[in-house]
Amino acid sequence: MTPLLHDDAGRDATTAEIMLTVMISIQIVAMPAVPALLGERRGTWAGLALTMTLTAAGFLGLAYAPGTATWMWTAALGVGHGGLFTLALTLTALAGRDSGEAGRISAMAFFVGYGCALRDATGNFTLAFGILMLLPITRLRSTILRPIKER
Repeated sequence: MTPLLHDDAGRDATTAEIMLTVMISIQIVAMPAVPALLGERRGTWAGLALTMTLTAAGFLGLAYAPGTATWMWTAALGVGHGGLFTLALTLTALAGRDSGEAGRISAMAFFVGYGCALRDATGNFTLAFGILMLLPITRLRSTILRPIKER
């Protein structure tokens, strides 16, 4: 965001950095505030739609009109990112029928994220797919060995 504000919007480096700091500060406040305002299990989908819209508006505003209403785009991104981050973390709990299923969905989501990070670090998916292949084998092994140990 800082290079965009500096290079495209004509802001000096200090102002661009201050605007980035303000956006991050708004995100920190929005993380607990947005879900608290929505209430527990009420309005999660509406909150996701609202925060996605704010995030999109902020990005579009900075992309197409970085020199006008810049503080408004910064605030929209701050509230959008902060609220969206927290609400997105609740999706795995909402998608699961019980805590076990929610845990499995969460583990899958984290694996996808870490798999992408491994791809970025190594340049391909070989390591990520290798780990993914080993997980069922270790699960199968524990399922087979458990009855043997119980005898």
